[in-house]
This record gives sequence, structure tokens and C-alpha cells, in this order.
Amino acid sequence: MRTRKACAWAVVILTAALIIAFHWQVGNTTWDVTGLFYIAVAATLMWMLGSSARRRSFAHQPVADGRVVVVVPAYNERPDLLHACVRSLVSQTRPPERIIVVDDGSDTPVEPLDLAGVVWMRQGNTGKRGAQMAGLAHVDAAEWADFVVTVDSDSVVAPDGIEQLLRAMSDPVVQAATSASCLVLNRTASIWTRVQDLEINLSNMVMRRARSSIGAVVPTSGAFAIYRAGILWDNSEDYLTEGTFGDDRRLSHYSLQRGQVVAVDEAVVQFEMPSTYRGAFTQRTRWFKGYMRYLPWEIRNFTGWPLALRCWNLTLVALYPLIVGYVLVAIPLLGGQVYWQMIAYWLVLLYMQTSLYLERPEMPFRSRLVVWLLFTPVLLVYQMLVIRPAMYYAATQTRRMGWVTRGAAV
Repeated sequence: MRTRKACAWAVVILTAALIIAFHWQVGNTTWDVTGLFYIAVAATLMWMLGSSARRRSFAHQPVADGRVVVVVPAYNERPDLLHACVRSLVSQTRPPERIIVVDDGSDTPVEPLDLAGVVWMRQGNTGKRGAQMAGLAHVDAAEWADFVVTVDSDSVVAPDGIEQLLRAMSDPVVQAATSASCLVLNRTASIWTRVQDLEINLSNMVMRRARSSIGAVVPTSGAFAIYRAGILWDNSEDYLTEGTFGDDRRLSHYSLQRGQVVAVDEAVVQFEMPSTYRGAFTQRTRWFKGYMRYLPWEIRNFTGWPLALRCWNLTLVALYPLIVGYVLVAIPLLGGQVYWQMIAYWLVLLYMQTSLYLERPEMPFRSRLVVWLLFTPVLLVYQMLVIRPAMYYAATQTRRMGWVTRGAAV
């Protein structure tokens, strides 16, 4: 643990040195708009890396008392994945009182497993939100549950996953907790799954850890999260009618209105990701539809850190095309040269952030090292060709309210 922290702080120091050196090299030492923006971006990155190095931990806290119900919506899921998910939940060190699997109108009905404490039900297709609330209503969870755990049907939760989330919930200010160790189960399936495993690790170990330090994680992960039961029941009507995507973001909203939302490093979950470009683009578009749709609500209702971070992210989203266009198009066309210094600077900064991949569990160190060294440049390309285009495309799709499942067209 001490070695990991020392390495994390070394990354912070090296990143700071790089930022200062590049700023000095380009000679931009004036207090103009460009200089102030550079300082703001650098400060944000240093805050995220510093927060990651400090890492807010809940391992020392007691396991929260209370009754736990897990709801698993399933739609056309592979039987082996769904069964692995349910078995991982049954085998928890802190077993839930009830596990509810809702077959949400799959083309081929789900085949139940004969496991104690597991309820299997089937209904017509209503979407993820409808399946979640129908499952909870089926067993009258409102009458007895203190915590609700939401799990995707392809998630395989580590044996102590629920226990670790409950440690965070022992703090009464925490209204929801999610995993900060999300691993791609099929990471070796293709180059797309390998780079997504690296990217998701970056999102969790840097961005989600930073937000967790101030209790402002948005969104929680659909793969594995826990909420105080009142979060779902008290907002059930709005949750069911507000939309058909951005489900985890919406639950995060309800939670932030009552307290903090945090991420837990020790709560490990594995799940599958799309193995093709089209699948990855479709999934990211679906995720970003929630990001875009709920922007007005977040601006109106967030305060403090959540509002500040939302506004800053919106600023970066607006400026990103201009910055990329200036570096990759304007300078080469007008100046007759490629701005290699800026491209190299971006790449080295990305290497600094993805170095936290070396902490990834469930993987030999040598394999982690190879992925970090070889796939960080691929991640830079992936961000430019998949993540950012999907974000801007999603902004044009927010009026389409149909529930989009994995592998379906947006």
C-alpha cells in the first residue's frame, strides 16, 4: 500500500513538472485567456491526480447494518453471463437478503437457477427502470429493505463486493456508493475491449476517485452500485416517467439531493464490453444521451462542487473541437507544420494518468505493463474517434426516448 501511494505521488510530481516545463517551453507566461485556460486545465488535472493518490477509503469503516435486496434486470443476456452474475451474488461474504432477477421480455425466456434467496420473474419489455422497480415491487421490498443494490446482468461481482459497498454506507451522509474498480471481463476479445479496459480504469482511478473525495460521483455504475432504499422508492414515479436512458445518472441525482455519492476501490466488479467499433460507438452514444439530456436539470439543481464540475466539464466539451481543430488542422494548414510538441504533450500527460492501470487487480503485472505501454497511444486515438464523436452525436439524439439495449441501433 505504501509503495502504491508513493508511486501515485511520484506521478503527481512528474505531471506537475511536465506541465511547468511545457508552459515554459511555449513561452506563454502572460495572463491572457489562453494562459488562464491552460492553468485551469492543469489545476484540474493536478487535483484529480492528487485526489487519486490520497484516495478516499472506506475499508476501515464497519459494515452498515440493514437488509439488502439486489435487483438484476435481464434482457436477451447470454445465459452463461447471467448465471455467473447470480452465482457471484449468492456467494457474497455479506449475502443479500434477497436477489431478484427480472427477465424483461427476453426473446428466449431466462432459465432460472435453483438457488436459495433468488427470486426469478418474467414480464413484458419495459426497459431497465421498469424492470428494476417491478422486481422490487414483486417482493414488496419497500416494506423491509434498507439498501438496494443494482447490478447489470453481465456483471460478476467479487466475493466481498457488497460488504465493501456497505462499509461506505455506514457513513450516514453517504446515500449511494459504486465501484471504483470496474474491469472488462472480455478484455482480450479484441483491440476495442483492450483499450476500453484501459479507458475505464482511467475513468475510475482518476476521475471517479477525485469526485469521490468530495462525495460528488456522477454517475454511479450500472454494473454495481448500492443505494439507500428510499432513493428508489421515494422517487419511483419520476424515475419511471423521466426517461429511458441515463438510469444510473438519474439515481445519482436523487442521491446527491440527500447527501454524498462515493466510489469504493475495494468493490471489484467485472463485466463485458462491446468488441467492435460499432458496438463501442453505440454504447457510448447511449451513455452520453443521459449526459446531455440531464444537463438542464443539473445546471438548475446542483450546487457547490457538483455544479462547478458540471459547468467545467461543459466548458471542456464546448472547447474540445476548437482546440483539436487548431492543433491538428489550423496550424498544419496555416503554419505549414505539424504541432508535434502539443501532440507529444497530450500523449505524455495521458501516459501519466493511465499509469494507474498498473494497479489493476485480477491481472499479472507484466500484462498490465504491456497494455499501459502499448495501448495508451491507442487510447488517445480511441478518445478522438469514438468517445468524443459519440458525445457530440448523442447531443442530437436526446429526443429519441426508446430504450436502447446493448448491440441495438441508437
